[in-house]
Amino acid sequence: MRNRTVYLLAAVFAAAGLALFAYKVLALDFPLTPGDAPDNWAVETRVTFQAAGGPVAVRLFIPRNTRTHTILDQSFVSRGYALAMELTPDGRMASLTRRQAKGPQTVYFRFLIHRAEPGPSLPQAEPAPVQPPPWKALRLVAARALLDQIRNEGETATAMARALIKRLAADAPDDAARSLLGKTAGAERIADVAAGVLTLGGIHARSVHGIDLAEHQKPVHTVHWLEVAEAGTWHRMTADPAAPEVPASWFPWWRATGKMAQVDGGSHPKLRITVERAADQAIVDSLSQERTQAKNLVTSALTSLPLEVQQVYRVLLVVPLGVLLLVVLRNVIGLKSFGTFMPVLIALAFRETQLLWGIVLFTVIVAIGLAIRLWMENLRLLVVPRLAAVLIVVVGAMAVLSVASAQLGLAGGLSVALFPMVILTMTVERMSVIWDERGPRDAVQQGVGSLVVATVCYLLMSHPLVEHLFFQFPELLLVVLAAVLLLGRYSGYRLTELYRFRPLAGGQP
Repeated sequence: MRNRTVYLLAAVFAAAGLALFAYKVLALDFPLTPGDAPDNWAVETRVTFQAAGGPVAVRLFIPRNTRTHTILDQSFVSRGYALAMELTPDGRMASLTRRQAKGPQTVYFRFLIHRAEPGPSLPQAEPAPVQPPPWKALRLVAARALLDQIRNEGETATAMARALIKRLAADAPDDAARSLLGKTAGAERIADVAAGVLTLGGIHARSVHGIDLAEHQKPVHTVHWLEVAEAGTWHRMTADPAAPEVPASWFPWWRATGKMAQVDGGSHPKLRITVERAADQAIVDSLSQERTQAKNLVTSALTSLPLEVQQVYRVLLVVPLGVLLLVVLRNVIGLKSFGTFMPVLIALAFRETQLLWGIVLFTVIVAIGLAIRLWMENLRLLVVPRLAAVLIVVVGAMAVLSVASAQLGLAGGLSVALFPMVILTMTVERMSVIWDERGPRDAVQQGVGSLVVATVCYLLMSHPLVEHLFFQFPELLLVVLAAVLLLGRYSGYRLTELYRFRPLAGGQP
């Protein structure tokens, strides 16, 4: 009766998961493979602030299409706020208003960027009329003094701009530059001041603010540069004279001297930008097209979450597959390991430390902790204080390894801090108990088995195809659940036991 119930549940779960999987693939054209890595980027802006209890207005610059970048599938997540769009000379402005709000508030803006070679479909815009900056008194005198200096150093607009940036970014700027820069001399301030000075001289110039579409930057900080119009073309240059060329990965967001986000009716505003590469070309292409209501319903489950949360679920959704693999290795093959899910947690740590360094660091820390733990047997400590002492030893060993790695120039050794110290502590404690009860052979055997299981789980869980399938098709978890239920009723011999009891069957050992 019990077997029949388990088989029925497994069949229902597997059928439901496979049916939804087939519907996505056949009806909604979801890709089965990640595909080629396109030059597509997912960007999310999060504005948080504390509302005072009255009317609230959030104004946020949003990007627009350029000659090299196309905006796809932009959306706002702002519960209770009314949205209005406005096109300004500096860029597109989104206004989100609410009649009354109190307490912590969060507004999300998300969009996809497709970067391609410049084409004729998006011609470069003509420069807007020159608008002199509203400078007065001392600042106006200082700006005119700088203009006189750079006119003697360059004949073209770009040459004058480069000469101006060199003066503003100097380690010891002159009095005129210090009067305009004030106490702040960062890239943003230099670009704003340079644009104002050049505009005062009748040159079309503007400060530009954007982000660096670099995969390793999560979250990102805004970057700033200067654009100068000459012969009908905008020329870009950074605020650093040592590296004047603007990288191709820099994406323009807004062109103005103000901030990206402004909040009225709230205090303590904070802006956070997250960028990640959109690895699935087919998914990105589908977002740029009109989607059916059914497809929106299906795709909005995980992709509607904030990018940081999506990254977490890309990892969490493959954990059940690692657990399934652990069940197979332990209950079917017969590998011995510490704990039930400890090897899977170690495999998650390997994702950050990389496999080779992870194995080395795990072995060294466990060996040090085990030696200290066995010595503590002479102290006759209670269980909880003993675990606390082992935890302190583990943390100290991690710190020593990090310092030693830094001194030796081994960058991989610094990743030891990413290991979960509680897991290491429990591994040391469990290994020491087995050492005392069954001897060092069994302890070492289970330790090696745990590393083998963790390695296999890491290789499976970190595969790009596996991550893609379980993130885009989370219904596959039902299939994994069905497999676990079936394995839960397995009571046959393990493969290692067949080898162990081979002499009893008349075979050779």
